[in-house]
Amino acid sequence: MTTEVKTRSPLKVPPLRNPGQSLDEELQRILVDKFLPYFIFPPLLFAFALGEWWRWYRPSPPSPLFATMLALIAVLYSIYKVRKMMPKIHALKQGREGEKVMGQSLEELRAGGAIVLHDIVADGFNVDHVVISPKGLFVIETKTYSKPNGRDARITFDGYKVSIDGRVPSGDFVKQVLANTAWIQEMLKERTGRSFPARPVVLFPGWFVEKVGAHAHDRVWVLNPKNLPGFLDQEKPNLSLEDMKTATCHLAQHVRSIK
Repeated sequence: MTTEVKTRSPLKVPPLRNPGQSLDEELQRILVDKFLPYFIFPPLLFAFALGEWWRWYRPSPPSPLFATMLALIAVLYSIYKVRKMMPKIHALKQGREGEKVMGQSLEELRAGGAIVLHDIVADGFNVDHVVISPKGLFVIETKTYSKPNGRDARITFDGYKVSIDGRVPSGDFVKQVLANTAWIQEMLKERTGRSFPARPVVLFPGWFVEKVGAHAHDRVWVLNPKNLPGFLDQEKPNLSLEDMKTATCHLAQHVRSIK
């Protein structure tokens, strides 16, 4: 008789989240909950219809027409639903890849003493990245948009709104990143009793971003990721090493507390 040995994980704390992890989870939820059923039920109904056709050739055949029509309706409806979901799945995949690429790029800031956290989940939203450096906290949103083929396209920012290839997008990115930054600051203040300086940043991988207002970068930075290190270099140090450790500790605790 063997005695079962109880074991436990050697990991004392759960891992931090990866870039784009929320989008990965959302994409998986859509594929499993909404996408997969349309690939399961039509074959089952067709199998049922084939069974009915087989029975039709027997001495007391039932009519297979109803089962066939039901299967055809299910197939057509599934095709409609799958095609309708494809743009959202494409956007999620593109956004996920953008956050992963951006996360890998931000990791290079560690060489200058920065600390980088990814995918900080809150109630109903997430913060893509937070960079904690001697220059302060930088709350970063990554926006990955497709570009038109065959012509020049750019993003403009006037300090209040973002225009992508001449069009104002449906989402207010400036409002979003300001709200995310305020949430990060409020959470840290509740945990530490101290206020931490934080800069909201929106990054558009692969796009040329043009500043069109005199104060376009006063509240929010809207940049191509390649320009971020240069903007960081121009900032004056305002966080001590101890402040950086404190902010990192409490943000990491919050990330690990999310189930």
